[in-house]
Amino acid sequence: MVVNKVMNRYNPTERLGVNETEKIVIQNLGWIFREQPIVDVGLDAIIEQVENDEPTGKFIAVQIKSGSGNFYKTQKGLSHYVTSIHYNYWLNLSIPIILIAHIPEE
Repeated sequence: MVVNKVMNRYNPTERLGVNETEKIVIQNLGWIFREQPIVDVGLDAIIEQVENDEPTGKFIAVQIKSGSGNFYKTQKGLSHYVTSIHYNYWLNLSIPIILIAHIPEE
């Protein structure tokens, strides 16, 4: 008899990455974190810089990748390969974007 391994239906890794990023942005930087919950096409959140308790109107787009399975270790650090669809989308954004690696096991 062959028993197939059952895949977990729920994995909180993605949510943990978003939550940890939000915590760092709010607590460490004191900036505004705006998650993009409606449609995720390669943008998880928008961060707004705050100076002297005043929002500045300066924004950074954020794509958060959680879990070691999203990255490849190299001698220089981590690599993440993206599809041409995401690559072109990010290049055409009107604001800068950063890719955040959240690897909870490390």
